Amino acid sequence: MDRYSFSLTTFAPNGKLVQIEHALAAVGNGSTSVGIKAANGVVIATEKKTGSSLVDVSSLEHMAKVCDSIGMVYSGM
Repeated sequence: MDRYSFSLTTFAPNGKLVQIEHALAAVGNGSTSVGIKAANGVVIATEKKTGSSLVDVSSLEHMAKVCDSIGMVYSGM
């Protein structure tokens, strides 16, 4: 492990913040998600993509219910 990647505020000798680069790479590997608010409800959609035929697509979750009035989508995980 890179000795400069343990903190968000520790710069590597080349001037880069390694943790930020790791986070941006994770986001780049994520799925597209969109939410649309209408007068009578909300539609939340996200893409399910898998890089391997060994992955069970039905086990992939990118949406979660926080409570009765709040939901979320996430990607890059």
